[in-house]
Amino acid sequence: MSGATTAECRTPLILREPQDEREGAQGVLLHSNAQMFQCSIALARRRPRYHMRSITTAKEPPMDREEAWHILCEFTQTEPLRKHARAVEAAMRAYARRYGGDEEQWACVGLLHDFDFEMHPNPEEHPAKGAAILRGRGVPEDIVYAVLCHADYLGLDRKTPMDRAIYAVDELASFIIAVALVRPSKSIHEVDVAAVRKKMKDKGFARAVNRDDILKGAEQLGVALDEHIAFVIEALKPAAADLGIAGTA
Repeated sequence: MSGATTAECRTPLILREPQDEREGAQGVLLHSNAQMFQCSIALARRRPRYHMRSITTAKEPPMDREEAWHILCEFTQTEPLRKHARAVEAAMRAYARRYGGDEEQWACVGLLHDFDFEMHPNPEEHPAKGAAILRGRGVPEDIVYAVLCHADYLGLDRKTPMDRAIYAVDELASFIIAVALVRPSKSIHEVDVAAVRKKMKDKGFARAVNRDDILKGAEQLGVALDEHIAFVIEALKPAAADLGIAGTA
């Protein structure tokens, strides 16, 4: 098949801008199929005025903390789970500042990671079914994916620092609070790395907390365990009053 020349295409061919994305990104050519095909090649070679445009997906709007908090409270009625969410939020905020992440988005991951646990308290459903709810609410996909990443049994690739941080702080935040609550003063200000490491060896203490997740979380985050523990202890101190670990004095 012989190709059409640029001159042949110039006059009879009608070329207009697409009216919307359904009409495509190259403009709309109105002519016979055969000549339209030939002419489109010729026009492409000379880079016509109506050249191909790239179609980009609009960036999802960020989520704010208030929206995440409302979702958490809608699905989580018990105060201990809400406190756990706030503890993980505090740790995520601190790591966001350390790694240059979006603090609000990291905080939302912390608040939402267990939002569906009362509804779906088993690994077969949590957090996979919760993720479907979040997507239905229009929660950005990077937040949904990070929420999924806190569940090691899903076997997901933790691709970003936010994905790795939520896994690293989830169990540890709970464990540190447990250590603080058995202090006579019930204060996190009396908790140090040595106290946490000692309690980690006691299998009867806070037995629901998975020690392997704490170890693996620090490793995936690329932080020494003692440094990680100390960092999360400091991250929880500003939120101590809300978490019930500010002390009884």
